[in-house]
Amino acid sequence: VCNASPLIFLSKLDRLHILGRLYSTIVVPREVEQEVLKDPKKHFEVPALREALEKKPFRIAKMAKRPDFPEFGMGMGEIAVLQIALEESIKPVILDDKNAIRAAKLLKLEPASCPFLLLNALKFQIISYHEFKVAFDQLLSFNYRISPPLYGMILEKAKEIS
Repeated sequence: VCNASPLIFLSKLDRLHILGRLYSTIVVPREVEQEVLKDPKKHFEVPALREALEKKPFRIAKMAKRPDFPEFGMGMGEIAVLQIALEESIKPVILDDKNAIRAAKLLKLEPASCPFLLLNALKFQIISYHEFKVAFDQLLSFNYRISPPLYGMILEKAKEIS
C-alpha cells in the first residue's frame, strides 16, 4: 500500500516503474490518489502519475473509516495507507513520513521509504549502482529529508549490494 510522497518522488525521478518490478500489486488509497493528482499546473509529474495509476500494477482502494484508529500525528494519506494495509492484511507499506513509519512498525507492518525502494531495486538488479547513485542524489535535490547518518548507511549498503 503506497502513500503520496513515494509516488511523487519516484515519478520525479522517472523511476515509478520500480514499484511494479518490486511488487505485483500496488494499492493506492483514494485519498492518496486525490493528493497526487491535484495541481497539475504546479507539478510536472501529475500527468505521468495519472497515466500510471490507471494501469496495473496499481489499484485504487477506498478506506473504511475507523473512528478508533490512532492518528499518530499523521495526515489522511498516511492513515489511509495503514488502515487499508490492516484491512486487507497487506504487510508492505510504502511511506516516507517518519511518524507513519513508526506507526507502521508498531502495527507490525513492513514500511519502506524511497531510499530503501532504490536499494531494493539495486539489490534485485532493476537498476545499476550508477543509476542508484544518480537517483539517490536527485532525490535529495528534490528536498527529500534524510539524516546524515542514514544517508551514510544507505550509501554503504548500496556499495555492499553492488
